[in-house]
Amino acid sequence: MAGVKTYGEQIAEHIKKGLLSGELVPGQKINEVTLANRLGISRAPVREALQFMVKDGLVVSIPQRGKFVRSLSAQEIRDNYDLGGVIEGVAVAKGAALLTEEDYHKLENVLDMMQAIKPSDDYAAEYSRLDKLFHSLLIARSRNQASYELGRSLCQRISKFLLYRYWPTAFTQDEFVQRHREVLKAVKTLDQWHIEMVVRKHYNDLGDKMAPYGNDE
Repeated sequence: MAGVKTYGEQIAEHIKKGLLSGELVPGQKINEVTLANRLGISRAPVREALQFMVKDGLVVSIPQRGKFVRSLSAQEIRDNYDLGGVIEGVAVAKGAALLTEEDYHKLENVLDMMQAIKPSDDYAAEYSRLDKLFHSLLIARSRNQASYELGRSLCQRISKFLLYRYWPTAFTQDEFVQRHREVLKAVKTLDQWHIEMVVRKHYNDLGDKMAPYGNDE
C-alpha cells in the first residue's frame, strides 16, 4: 500500500506536468476553484495537492492573496545550486572508492547516451533523464544516501519544474557531455577533496547559467 498515491498526490503530479509543459509558469496564481472545476473534483484534494507542493518549495502561499507557482530570484537560484553542489560533492567524494568496474562501465554508457541525443529528441527530457541516471550511479555505493537526496532535491525542484524550458539553452550538447565527463574523471582519481571541488563547480556553473532566468534579471 505504501506505493499507492493519495488523490492529493495524484493531483500534485498533474500540476507538476503543467509546470513541465509550460501551462503553469513561475509567479502564476493557482486558483483552487478553477482547477477543481476543470478536473471535475472537489476542492479538498486540490488543496491537499497544493500543500504538498508548498512543502516541496514549488508553490508559495501568500496570506489574503492565495497560492502561486514559486518564482525565484537570481541569487536564490545560485544559492540552491551552490548548496546542492556542496551536499552532493561530499556524498560523491565519500562513495568514490566503493565504485566498481561495473559502475564505471555504466557511467561510461550514460556518457555515450548523452552524446547520442538527437536534435529530434526532446532534449530537455533526455537531459533530465540521463543527468539523473548519471548522478544516481555516482553515489550507487555511497553510504551517505541522505546527503545525496537532499542535494539533488534542492536542484531538481528548481531545474526540473521551474527552469525546465531553459535547459536546452544552458549548454551545447558537447558541453553537456564534457561537464559530466570531467566529473567522472575526477571520481576516478579517488582524491576526495578534488572530487568534491569538481562536483561543486559542476553545480555552480549550472547555477550561473540558470540565474539570468530569475525574476530580478
